[in-house]
Amino acid sequence: RPPLSQLTAHAAGPTAAPQGLRGAQALVVDDEPLAREAVANALSDIGARVQTAANEADALRVLEEGFVPRLLIMDLRIDGELQGIDVARRLCARLSPSPHVIVITGDTAADTLALLRGSSFAWLIKPVNPRDLNELAAAQMAAE
Repeated sequence: RPPLSQLTAHAAGPTAAPQGLRGAQALVVDDEPLAREAVANALSDIGARVQTAANEADALRVLEEGFVPRLLIMDLRIDGELQGIDVARRLCARLSPSPHVIVITGDTAADTLALLRGSSFAWLIKPVNPRDLNELAAAQMAAE
């Protein structure tokens, strides 16, 4: 049996917050394969059922196959363009209920941050820490 200090640390660790994601369906849209895989793995590790897409057309195919995400993780820059927010809005409009959205980006320019703040979506800056992603996603899901 582990000492109490280890039990306490474990209870406050990364498995404490994301319980709300266990079994939840999540769609990760990112045109960068390694980033897409990293985010998908972080969500899968806490029990989410994850599908991935490289762009809007791929995401639409996933939806047409019957996958209904409760969480959409959307890269801000797809194919070199700042179109992630628009893509997320179009995907959300096709789904009922609309999924929770987290936009991710490596672009920290002032105008990009202003765009994110004005989007009404939650967002994270790359490189995305899996714990931060899990906590934000769990908080989004808990708000239902």
